[in-house]
Amino acid sequence: MTTYAPAALAATERLWTAVETFDGEVADTTLADLMWERPLDDAVMTVVLPFLGELGDRWEQGRLSVAHEHFISNMLRWWLLAFAGRPAAADKAVDGPVVLLACPP
Repeated sequence: MTTYAPAALAATERLWTAVETFDGEVADTTLADLMWERPLDDAVMTVVLPFLGELGDRWEQGRLSVAHEHFISNMLRWWLLAFAGRPAAADKAVDGPVVLLACPP
């Protein structure tokens, strides 16, 4: 089982329910709640990476289909693109580290 930041735990469970039922509206709203309130690096480390790790585990165990994976991966991709274009917070350096997300074939 993947460990999430305590503040993200309830929302992450809501997101899993949305993924399992292909509920795009709930998934989108939940991702907004999970990601928009955090700096990009924190969102990636506490939400995206643990979620993708568990997504792979659930797929490997046969608990999710390829369709589930595509459903949420595309939504995450959209949110990360939107999130990356957001202006940096006034107290954050603009020349900070670059985040690269990739999945091996």
